[in-house]
Amino acid sequence: MSLNRKPRDRSSRAPPQFQRDLDLTTTGLAWVVNGYTVTYGGALMLGGRLGDLLGRRRLFLTDLAIFALSSASAGWPSKPVYWSPAASSRASARHSSARRPCRW
Repeated sequence: MSLNRKPRDRSSRAPPQFQRDLDLTTTGLAWVVNGYTVTYGGALMLGGRLGDLLGRRRLFLTDLAIFALSSASAGWPSKPVYWSPAASSRASARHSSARRPCRW
């Protein structure tokens, strides 16, 4: 599957829900879809130009590092987490729909 196909697929499935949730008219909905399309096209052109200037490999590795760091920071807990087997058993007893406790 091509990467260029994904935004078009999303923009064809999501608009009816956008229209209901945001109470948009048909014209307003067209603006939303066009905004996504223009943003995606601009990002493609910017990425292509940066790849030409900096080198594709270096740009790919830089983007990969940025993605890894942002993913790690998004998953990092805001408060320290202390995990114990006792806390795990209490949590699973409280939530009967819990799968199974994490065993580190």
